[in-house]
Amino acid sequence: MFVLTKNQVKLLKLLNKKMRIVDIYLESKIPYAHVLKFINKFEKMGLITIERIGNQKYISLNERGLKLRELIIEIEKYLKNNKNNYGSEKP
Repeated sequence: MFVLTKNQVKLLKLLNKKMRIVDIYLESKIPYAHVLKFINKFEKMGLITIERIGNQKYISLNERGLKLRELIIEIEKYLKNNKNNYGSEKP
């Protein structure tokens, strides 16, 4: 089991296309050092593919990463749609 931080979830949701690290940094507004750390973590987890073109690295989600991204989005939609019901039941 693993836990993703808010910023890691933000990056996963942002990676819907092949992106350079600097573009991920600029769009996410997450500190560059953290973006690099998250990219390394995602690579170790087997969630991303890193492609080097010239002197640039392009990051994209692989099949496993895309599945996780879809699940996160699905969970967020579920929680948003059921926010009024969440916690209202008493044991």
